[in-house]
Amino acid sequence: MKPKTVVIIAAFATIIIVLSFLIAAYSSQTRITRFEATSYTIREGDTVTIYVEAEAFLMKSVTVHVVNPDGSRSVLKLERVGDRYVGNWRAPSPGTYRIEAAVTSLTASDTKVIYVKVTESLGSQLIAVMIDPGDQQSSWERSENFFPVYIKEILRHAGIPFEIISKTNLSSLSSYRILILPYNTSLTSSEKDEIRDFVAAGGSLIAIGGSSGLNEIFGVGRVERVLNEGYIEITDTDHLITSNLSSSLHVVGKIPLYPLSRGEVLAKVKDTSGNTLDYPAVVLNRYGEGLAILIAPDLVSSVVNIQQGKPVIEDGPWPVNDNILKTDDGILLSYETDRDPVFKHMVFLKPIADEEKEIIIKALLYACWEKGTPLPILWYWPGDIRAVALYSHDSDGGDEFKARCLLSNMTALGVKSTWCILLGEGYSKEFYSMLKRNGYEIALHYDALRRPWSEEEFSRQYDAVSSETGVSLVSDKNHYLRWEHWTEFYRWCEKKGIEADQTKGPTKVHNFGFLYGTCHPYFPIDDWRYRNRFLNVLEIPLHDQEMWRGWPEKESIAVLNNFTYQAYMHYGVIHHLFHPAHIQRVHRVLNATVQYIKSLPNMSFWTSKQINDWERARRSVFFKSIKLASRELSFQASSRIRVNEATIIVLVPRNFNPEEWSIRVGGSEVEWETTQIYGFTFAKFTIDMEGLISIDVQAQAAK
Repeated sequence: MKPKTVVIIAAFATIIIVLSFLIAAYSSQTRITRFEATSYTIREGDTVTIYVEAEAFLMKSVTVHVVNPDGSRSVLKLERVGDRYVGNWRAPSPGTYRIEAAVTSLTASDTKVIYVKVTESLGSQLIAVMIDPGDQQSSWERSENFFPVYIKEILRHAGIPFEIISKTNLSSLSSYRILILPYNTSLTSSEKDEIRDFVAAGGSLIAIGGSSGLNEIFGVGRVERVLNEGYIEITDTDHLITSNLSSSLHVVGKIPLYPLSRGEVLAKVKDTSGNTLDYPAVVLNRYGEGLAILIAPDLVSSVVNIQQGKPVIEDGPWPVNDNILKTDDGILLSYETDRDPVFKHMVFLKPIADEEKEIIIKALLYACWEKGTPLPILWYWPGDIRAVALYSHDSDGGDEFKARCLLSNMTALGVKSTWCILLGEGYSKEFYSMLKRNGYEIALHYDALRRPWSEEEFSRQYDAVSSETGVSLVSDKNHYLRWEHWTEFYRWCEKKGIEADQTKGPTKVHNFGFLYGTCHPYFPIDDWRYRNRFLNVLEIPLHDQEMWRGWPEKESIAVLNNFTYQAYMHYGVIHHLFHPAHIQRVHRVLNATVQYIKSLPNMSFWTSKQINDWERARRSVFFKSIKLASRELSFQASSRIRVNEATIIVLVPRNFNPEEWSIRVGGSEVEWETTQIYGFTFAKFTIDMEGLISIDVQAQAAK
């Protein structure tokens, strides 16, 4: 055959193939065959799963966008699972969200839309928290943060059921037993009358950060001036609200000063010079048939400021001035007033933010206790666990011999720990297999010390370490605890699927302990530009690492065990960091801290992933349809996923006799016991939860 003929035939065949290809492309439908959510009405903070299935000839892309109520848009990360695309979306705040799916092929495209409604109501019918959307919007328009919204995180983590209401709901206060005003707001005369009538008729009012003009109810005069910072000095150490508080109670937020006209002062204000002022910080007053508790300092904003610190934009002063931007460059607590000595070592010994949260929680419990309300609460931990210890290890240096020594040590101690892997300084595949096989966690150790601080670099390191270890990484601790700005790193984590961070902690010996004021895991809040939304990354603070290794071992052990005891007493997490690189010099201290933890009743060892998984699981549980009739409490406990060993505690009010109580779950009587928590008596029982369960408490009064 002649070459020219061959060329003609080949060209003709190519044309036929291309035409066939184009005909197939244009005749094939490009369409979304399935687009749905697991739920179309969810609570704020819950996660909904979005499913997309599509068919197309030569599909190019499948994307899902979330359109917020304000019109802003974000892309939902999708994973291919078989023939479908799956993404999980966590509802940031109340409102109706438009979810858009788009599929694009070589020749066509298709789009579909669904709507998801996000609500705040938990159906408690006991506790109302007033947060007005207008007040929020006004703050954002002034380019200011609205931190009072963080009361929701405080109560959610504490397992306390509540409903959010606005000023327009104040006419319906008779449905509730307690009203919380978490910030100082401006109320109209009619709104004040509604609250005044509610309290006079027997309701309880708790205000934080100011009286909101309800001075008569709280028994105080007009505010005389406002401090921008100060301290709470407990004057009644025996009262249930203010007992067992031993920290400096440093308030990094506004403190209005009210003269007392009547009422019971439980604590006073102290200024930053150490002077005790004749103004109440916590005052309790009885008004009509009701109860009013004023917490004058803005504790909600103070908790946010202490836990999250200030934006890290420059090197901190002594003792953290090392020309490296790190988390402890942003702390707001004071070296002079907020540290305590253990031997000769000054450390941040007390979790100050936790004690400020406890004032709020105990004020609420006291109102229920005095007014005869057996409040149901979901306990922090499963079963009988009181507190948790987390041990983490960073792979700096990549010395596998030392890593194996440490692993052998932890195995002998029976402690599962979290191993944070630094890119380029990790271990062999055999070692990773051994970690996974034996129940240890593998996490990321993001290096922005020798590499750039950027989202692209963070994503690159995540992918590389995930590939190296064969693990879909859940948690991270930044190398050298590097940090810049305020919350941008959390947003990187959200996009990449990191659900827990361990970076908030000390890099210098002077900063050991609770330099961020807390031993509890928490979800941080974003700034006003992002409408103060809750970030979907659980922060698990770090409390120490082996910079004490030049100290005498007895002193090192004492300091670390003091930290552990504080976490134990506050029902939280103690987080110790031990590097494999130092194990040969510090193993005796490590072993001593483990033995001390084992000596504390009902304290358990968990990995970062376990803490994260549990906290997220327990937040799927909520109580609704809570009803009180005479001496009977009934409510429904609901969970969209299975939660094993969920422990429920029910407050025993004053003049109630728990010995004659009867508790039924799903119609069957369950065993329970009494326990002391925050100085109050509770009835405690543990159940496995999934779906909707009815719970009834027959509560007898003391004779």
